[in-house]
Amino acid sequence: NLSMMPFMLSVWSGSGSSAEGELVEEELRHEQRKMSETLSHKQKVIEAQEHQIAALDAANNRLVAALSQLKDRYQVKTNNNNNNNNNSAGAQRLLAELGDLKSSSC
Repeated sequence: NLSMMPFMLSVWSGSGSSAEGELVEEELRHEQRKMSETLSHKQKVIEAQEHQIAALDAANNRLVAALSQLKDRYQVKTNNNNNNNNNSAGAQRLLAELGDLKSSSC
C-alpha cells in the first residue's frame, strides 16, 4: 500500500534492527512487483484495444467503400429510369441518405 510508504521509510531509516529494515525492503519489493504486474496488465489491455480499433477502422473502410459502390449503382439506375419521376425522387432521397451515412465518422 503506497499510503504506508512514508511510514515504512521512516521505520527503515530509523535506528531499528536490520531485521526490520529487511522486512521493509521486502514489503517495498512486493509493492514494486504488484505495480509492475498492474502496469503489464494495463499495457496488454491497451494493446488489445489498439488491435480492436485497427480492426474496426478496417471494417469501417470496407463499409464506406461498399456504400460508395451502392451509391454509384443507384445513380446509374436513376439515370436509366429518368422517365418515372416518383422513382427518381425516391432514388434521389436514398442517395441523400447514403451521402449522410458516408460522411459520418466515429
